[in-house]
Amino acid sequence: NRTMQVSLHTALQQKQVLAPQLRQALRLLQLPAIELQAAVNQALEENIFLEAEEPSYEEGITQAQPEEDIVTDDPSVNESWGDLEPSLPQSASNTSEDTTLIIEQMAVETATLGGFLRNLLGGLHLSDEETVCAYAIIDDINDEGYLISPIEDLAESLGLDADMAANVLDRLKLATPAGLIAHSIQDRLLQQVNSLSNVAHHLSELVKEIVQHHLDLLANRNMALLQKRTRADMDSIREAVQLIRSLDPHPALKLVEPSIESIIPDLTVHRKDEKWVLELNDRIIPRLHINSLYVQQVELVDAAQKKTLKNQLNEARQFIDGIQNRFETMARVATLIFEHQRPFLDAGEEHLRPLGLTPIAKQMGVHESTVSRAISGKYVQTPHGVYPLNFFISHQAAMQTSEGHTTEAATDSLSDAALRARIRDIIEQEPPEQPYNDDLIARKLIEDGIKIARRTVTKHRKILNIPSSRERKRENLFT
Repeated sequence: NRTMQVSLHTALQQKQVLAPQLRQALRLLQLPAIELQAAVNQALEENIFLEAEEPSYEEGITQAQPEEDIVTDDPSVNESWGDLEPSLPQSASNTSEDTTLIIEQMAVETATLGGFLRNLLGGLHLSDEETVCAYAIIDDINDEGYLISPIEDLAESLGLDADMAANVLDRLKLATPAGLIAHSIQDRLLQQVNSLSNVAHHLSELVKEIVQHHLDLLANRNMALLQKRTRADMDSIREAVQLIRSLDPHPALKLVEPSIESIIPDLTVHRKDEKWVLELNDRIIPRLHINSLYVQQVELVDAAQKKTLKNQLNEARQFIDGIQNRFETMARVATLIFEHQRPFLDAGEEHLRPLGLTPIAKQMGVHESTVSRAISGKYVQTPHGVYPLNFFISHQAAMQTSEGHTTEAATDSLSDAALRARIRDIIEQEPPEQPYNDDLIARKLIEDGIKIARRTVTKHRKILNIPSSRERKRENLFT
């Protein structure tokens, strides 16, 4: 007889663990402006060594200007912080009224699906490469939870392994309600059906068949044809339809409650003295300092209290360092972005150039995940409006020929965002009584020197959430 033996063994294992100070810096770098305000307020309440100095309206904007195209006086762009005091970055000279930041009022969901998903990443224990991929996936998910791009295309654009990207996507799906992240309504409903454990096998298979192939018949309530196509009895059809109607086509609505608030730009770009000036909006939070009086008191208490107070003092200093690092990193990233996207500043969205995370990370000497954190949830005010900073990270437009082959855009400088801007402009100029179909839009783009197939126009039109020409014509009848 074989017997099972249980024993204990010890083994040495090397594991990379982030230091608390680095974890703090990465967390603060990732926070959008409104969440940063909340984090600062919480730190001020919990740590007696932190004190705040509210900046005046005329102060608090740091100018970031590298090279000749975009000017800077901010040492954070070209130097390390060195011996600077642990306070928020300040302008090298007094800020004039001409450089006062104008905050544009916009409607924004403060509790967004992207924010919900980003909050889950800490519990997934991802590697740096997987983290970059996860951020890219989240940025590619629209407000309803649908992935805009196939995961293979997303992995290719980032230079990542497709299997690894698919694995990260699967882990995200497992960490969220069934069907929250999906490629289509069919994919969403199928995920929810597969998550049900108390459904008979024959009913589950019938539901899957209807969802995959006959949703149009269900939408038109054509039960007779649905029965003919599935070859199921009417009782089974009714039971399947009842189950499908119990599924949730909009799971994101339960997680996100939209509220209208103002977007607070983290940066602003404007022209001054014939040069583009990039400014950091460090006025969004008060300047932080260490309370020197409390520091002196640390040496006057007993040993037990001294240890607790010293830990709090170290946490306060690390928090201020993390705030400094956030502004410094954002200044460097934004400067590199707008040096590359100078044509956008001069002429608008149609002149956006392709730009990925990797070139920026290489120039800064950091990992792509750091750049991704620096732009995620951040906004910049430009002469053309307020934009998410990740809007300027746009891949080179890939065109599909009529034979279905993928090729690069006819011009090296055409990005996905620029192509979508051109498609949107063409649609905005169409006659309301005769909207342009995708074939006609493709022909107009070809006339402009952009070789593109109809299916590529359709793909980008859907990303823009623009209805088809038939639907637009129908809408125009009621306007």
